[in-house]
Amino acid sequence: MKILPRELVLDYDRWICGKPHIADNLRNEQCRKNNKDNFLGEGSTKLLNEKGYQCCLGQFVEQAGISKEDMLGLGTPSDFVLRSKGDCSNVVKSFAKVFDNWRWTVNTSLAEDAISINDDRNTTVREKTKELKELFSTYGYKIKFVNFPKHLKVR
Repeated sequence: MKILPRELVLDYDRWICGKPHIADNLRNEQCRKNNKDNFLGEGSTKLLNEKGYQCCLGQFVEQAGISKEDMLGLGTPSDFVLRSKGDCSNVVKSFAKVFDNWRWTVNTSLAEDAISINDDRNTTVREKTKELKELFSTYGYKIKFVNFPKHLKVR
């Protein structure tokens, strides 16, 4: 199993957040236009999506040593088991729990809470940043945020 570093970096230039998981693309685009401060990135919300964007957990698991190739298209850390057919060497201990002699995993509370914050389309990027920082600090992690978007800076 991979171990997560205690100091993490979240890069706004690569972050996808606030994207609803709804099939209705017109509704998604209208939602994005009306709440542009709530969204970053393009494509679907994944650990690493087809356009090169990563959710917060995607960026963090990469820092634990997971390759982009291994996370491409996966939705959550526990999805590694499905892809790897039981080889959990790439499961990040802080984000997934392994059961039944490596046959299945579930996301940890930390991972589930981070997913909820990351994907919430009703909170601004600033609020997500604050909530993620608070969440991870309760587990003993620090997050450094880099490349804050100019359109979101204090006016």
